[in-house]
Amino acid sequence: MQDFKMSGSNMNELLTNMKAIKERIDDSYDELTRLMSRIESDKLWKGKEETTFMAYMGLMQQYHKSF
Repeated sequence: MQDFKMSGSNMNELLTNMKAIKERIDDSYDELTRLMSRIESDKLWKGKEETTFMAYMGLMQQYHKSF
């Protein structure tokens, strides 16, 4: 997101809030990616449970990445 200045304290507050939301989404995406890697490498889940969970997490990862 590119930084820019706008007149009005409400617009500046909105920009600050949007940056904070983007940081949270980025952090969430990174955490989800680490979790998926750990599940795949540790091989703690097998079969349908792993397939179902990883499919759901894959969708969540795409959702987060779209932002």
